Amino acid sequence: MRTQSIWENDYSNELGMHKRLKPVVRSNLHKHSHIETYLSYNDPDTSERTVFGVPADSPYGHKNLLYVYDDRLDCTKWRSSLEAANCVYSEPNTARFYEIGLSLYYGKPVNLQHIILGVNRSNGFSYLIFGFEK
Repeated sequence: MRTQSIWENDYSNELGMHKRLKPVVRSNLHKHSHIETYLSYNDPDTSERTVFGVPADSPYGHKNLLYVYDDRLDCTKWRSSLEAANCVYSEPNTARFYEIGLSLYYGKPVNLQHIILGVNRSNGFSYLIFGFEK
């Protein structure tokens, strides 16, 4: 018996052995839908991937968007913004949740258009890159 997952050709057999081959890239255009926010350095493909919005043709993202890494934001202020966003919008791991968090962080409305998920291979921590209108 095999069970499917979000990974192409990914399966677990009766003995519990698990094999991951190739990730399925699912870009999501709905701000209220759940997005993936974790990527392991053990995954076969650890390249950055779009988890919300339209993937960019350029490795530098869309020209009309400003991009920020979540791990480069002021940690205390970012955590406070996310906690406040959770009080306003109780559905974490959605583009809308991060849009509210970024709006609170910057003190002005943010129109989030693109989220990229990546992993730092040197320390194993996942990161998100947010692209929003300038």
